[in-house]
Amino acid sequence: MLTGAPKPHVLFFLESCDTLKFSSHDIYSMLDNNIKKQIKSQGYLTSQTWQDLANIMKNQSRDTLVSQNLSSVDDKTISGILDIWVVRELLLKGQAIVALKGETNIPKRLKYVFLRDNLGGQQGNFYTDDNKLIYSTVIAFGE
Repeated sequence: MLTGAPKPHVLFFLESCDTLKFSSHDIYSMLDNNIKKQIKSQGYLTSQTWQDLANIMKNQSRDTLVSQNLSSVDDKTISGILDIWVVRELLLKGQAIVALKGETNIPKRLKYVFLRDNLGGQQGNFYTDDNKLIYSTVIAFGE
């Protein structure tokens, strides 16, 4: 079930031209918790980009526009950080608003399908009730 996301939003424009909206505060909370866990377990932060993004999200008072860029999915860009794990986690929690290109109805829920192949690869897909693929993410690569 999608419960929505309070403003200010991070609008994540997907390559399919659909839009996912998340709360800046929810993204900040996830990043801040992950940063604290990483510092506690390793003694240092492996990516300053995460801290920079957390600081931006913490003080955000306006909507932020981010475009999905599948050619540079890494943890060094805002788009990459969202794509790698933040979007999946927030969609699983239902803390999002989904706007589909060309449609006026906003989906109230998404189906999540987790796929695992024989080589250890893992993928997560989110679908509308009428089986339209909204978002797909690679969780782990196989051999």
